[in-house]
Amino acid sequence: LIHDIVCVVVEDRRERELPNGWGPYTLADMRTGKQKTIWLSKKSRAEYAANFQRHHDALLADLKAAHCETAVFSTEEGDAALPKMMLLFGGHRR
Repeated sequence: LIHDIVCVVVEDRRERELPNGWGPYTLADMRTGKQKTIWLSKKSRAEYAANFQRHHDALLADLKAAHCETAVFSTEEGDAALPKMMLLFGGHRR
């Protein structure tokens, strides 16, 4: 028995970057309802983006080490992601 695993990573712009602006900004966890207020600045946006990138790179490295074919999709892509998805799954038909 052979298993063919394809990993799909779906991300959103707000996972990658904080909005522009300066001052207090409240984040809400949609699962728990907990809120956290942070201070928006150029530095906090850069730290947030760098933290996301570290986690993202580690995830992709782990999936690659597991020999899992992987594709990253973003919620902003909408219907434009369909061709990429068809290519990803097209080679997995039996």
